[in-house]
Amino acid sequence: QIISNLVFKNNKFINFTAEKILGNSFSISEKFQHLIDGYIDGKCISEDQFKKNYLLGDIISLINSKNPGALPNIGCSSLLTLEDSQVKHLRILDYPIGPYSSNFGWDFFFNLDGFNKVYSASFTDLPLPALTSINEHGISMALHQRNSKINNYRGSAIFDLTSECVFLSKDSDDIIRLCEDFSPINNWGLIFTIDSEKLGIEVEISPKSKPLVKKYNLKNKPFVYINNKSLQESDDKSFGDTWDKYCDTRTQWVNQNVNKKNLLETFFQLPDIKVKESFSFHPITPASIQSIEMNVTQNHFNQIKGDAIKSFNGEIFSTKINWTTATINQEQIGKKSKKQRPLEEYYSMVSKSQFYWDQKNTNKSLHYANRAIQLAPSKAYKSISQFFYSFLLFCSSKNKTLLSNQLNLLIDYYKDIPDFLQPDTRLLINYYLYYLGLPKIEIDELSSVHQNQFDKLTKLPKVVFKKLFKLFYIPRYETFSIGKVFYLIEAVGSP
Repeated sequence: QIISNLVFKNNKFINFTAEKILGNSFSISEKFQHLIDGYIDGKCISEDQFKKNYLLGDIISLINSKNPGALPNIGCSSLLTLEDSQVKHLRILDYPIGPYSSNFGWDFFFNLDGFNKVYSASFTDLPLPALTSINEHGISMALHQRNSKINNYRGSAIFDLTSECVFLSKDSDDIIRLCEDFSPINNWGLIFTIDSEKLGIEVEISPKSKPLVKKYNLKNKPFVYINNKSLQESDDKSFGDTWDKYCDTRTQWVNQNVNKKNLLETFFQLPDIKVKESFSFHPITPASIQSIEMNVTQNHFNQIKGDAIKSFNGEIFSTKINWTTATINQEQIGKKSKKQRPLEEYYSMVSKSQFYWDQKNTNKSLHYANRAIQLAPSKAYKSISQFFYSFLLFCSSKNKTLLSNQLNLLIDYYKDIPDFLQPDTRLLINYYLYYLGLPKIEIDELSSVHQNQFDKLTKLPKVVFKKLFKLFYIPRYETFSIGKVFYLIEAVGSP
């Protein structure tokens, strides 16, 4: 419940969406029902409480997919490689649970009758190998979010499938068969490496269509990089190309900066940013809560541990798995750097600002948002932080003098704001102008979608408008996006 509360922050509209999904014909996979029953009894929680956590990925993905222009809230990266005859799967998981994710993180060794032995990195109240796992047959698995144009409210939780794939699969044929027999709620990508076949596999599952499968012969490439980019081409422009740009920019960065001879350090490390450098997406983000290297040949599970952003800092927590004896041996490798990189320090402030906003601690959230402005490594990053500070301030303050000064700052920084955030910046400027009773300006032109939102909200009395604003717009600072509940209400109002 802790994690679901962190994510949903008791927002009535998001909880409404969760209830809509939970109210479908969802049931836990029969294969795991006896295991889950024992867990629920042991934890003294209700089945509904468990289901809410179990469906968390699907709920977040659905919310995310109903917000045009949004970035993935479950951002993911996988890098697959064959290095010195060893198959490795490097995996980054982004998830919106804040800078203290280590408090909720657990490693599980599953040694259950009737299932493969599995080692997995997971979180509180998700006691299945659903996110990042390796099994005794040399198979690794990582779950990736995909953009979902179509949703199936009567589908099954994605965590059913990901758990089945590592519990039951011995080769690529097993994986593909399980995916073909599964009906998901949203689109997802499942990324695997298979030691016996020296193979990487990307499987994209979608409601009401057959899975798409792409196999990568790891002998033929220095490495393969996969993120949230769909395997299918789409003419749907409701996301304004933001999602594809997010994916393509990261791919470009990886191809230019990741060193085959030093994969772990260069893939998991944040770059140095020059003052005049433009903004770019990287595999590591302010929401990165897992950075893991799975060596399926040597059965190593290497993680970056600690609070805050899981970027490489010189230290690795290594787990050596002995499947025969069902035992592990763990050790620290390397030494943690005492000094943070500027981008890491900036990301830390961003993550803390979002965390305290979710906890309804406005003062702390604004404090860290202001620290992010001060620590921003370039003009582009500073402009992004000015936008989010302006947004948080608008949600929390009625002081028109304070808001007027912040509006002037936001307008000054507008020219430096990256393209993907400019539509939302213009929308926020319009709301500032409306609330302060100021005339329109040259840069406040809205898209038709945003204009529709703006017209609906500004029909309300200003006092009511100000109270409702923060319910209709949800900041996700750690993913540099704003959730728009209008689309959510329209999407799930009568599914």
